[in-house]
Order: sequence, then C-alpha cells, then structure tokens
Amino acid sequence: RSYYTDNIKNKWDAVEKLDTKLLGTLYHESHYRNLKARIFRKKKRLLLGMPAVSFGFSETIKKLRTNLSYFHDKNNGKVVLVTSYDKKEGKTTLAANLAFATQQRKQKVLVIPGTENTSSLYDILNIDPAKAKGNSQKNTFSDMIYTKKDSYLSILTGIPKPYSNFSICISSEEFRIFIEQAKALYDYIIIDGPDAKSSSNTEVFEKLSDF
Repeated sequence: RSYYTDNIKNKWDAVEKLDTKLLGTLYHESHYRNLKARIFRKKKRLLLGMPAVSFGFSETIKKLRTNLSYFHDKNNGKVVLVTSYDKKEGKTTLAANLAFATQQRKQKVLVIPGTENTSSLYDILNIDPAKAKGNSQKNTFSDMIYTKKDSYLSILTGIPKPYSNFSICISSEEFRIFIEQAKALYDYIIIDGPDAKSSSNTEVFEKLSDF
C-alpha cells in the first residue's frame, strides 16, 4: 500500500514530483540527547556546532549553505523563504541554522519571523527575547532590528507600533520598501515563513522572495 501511494518517498521523488531544484536533504534529528532527557522533556538546541547535534545534521546544513551561496551568486538573489506544507516540519530549525551557518562566513544575515509566535526561533539562536525586543513601541521596521553581539546575525523582532495586525503589516507597501532597503544592507535575508496549509501569509512572503 505504501509503495503504490503517490507521495514523496525519497529525494529523487522530490525532484520529479515537485518539479523543483533539490538543494539538499535534511534528515530527522532527535530533539533529545538520550532516554533520560526524553523522560524529563529536556530538549537539546538543534543548532549547527552544538555538541549534542549530530555530524550528519551539521554537514547537511553546511552543504545547503554552499548550494544557497551558488544560487545567490548565479541569480543575484538575497531573499530566502523557508516554508513547508504543514506545521511542525522543521521550518524554524532550518531557517535558524541557515542563518547561523551563513553568518559564520562573516556575511550579514537578517532573519525575519514569518509568524507572531517567535519563541522557538529565539530559543534555537540563543537570543533573549526580552533583551532583543526591548521597548516594543517603535515606529519603523529599522527600529525593530536587533543584532546579536559579536556576530553578523540580525533579527526583526516584531512589527512597528502603527500596525496592529501582522497580516496587514507584511502586505503593506512600507514592508516591501523595507525589504528592498534591507537588500542593500545585508548579504542574505532569511524568512522563517508560516506553513502553506493554514496561512495565506505564505503567498505574501513568496512574492517578496527570490528563492
């Protein structure tokens, strides 16, 4: 039954059935270091270079970074949207690791959260949300950018004060202009997008993205 089901079973299926360019395959990485950690629900940080993260995971992220760099140079694109069909499929883990791996090469990276719930993104990147957001009553997108100390990694910490609705904010002309201005300041802009199944915002971000 599984064999005859028309779904994606391997990386060759992905290329054929999705009719797209496959940059790499990131295999499942356990959130727990061992059985004891699983029992006490102590998750490890799935970030490139962390001691508990497997060698295969780290190497795949580096390979994705290299392939992304190739497309960046070939097509002169800077804005990358990370999305998936449904929730809990690893979008935030991939977006955070791509951003972290890219800034390791001393390239300036801006991460844009594609949803209002950003707790997991801050956790993976080891950023204190309270410190990053500071005074949230700020009037421009540039005011909302926080750059992590001693790194080339920046993050958009929220939406400016004039906007009360996230969807309206990212659909605005002001946000489009902000993206264009950010392209001149950063080597990469990585959007940790929402899932396509339950959010129409994915299409909004897609129109702003190069990859």
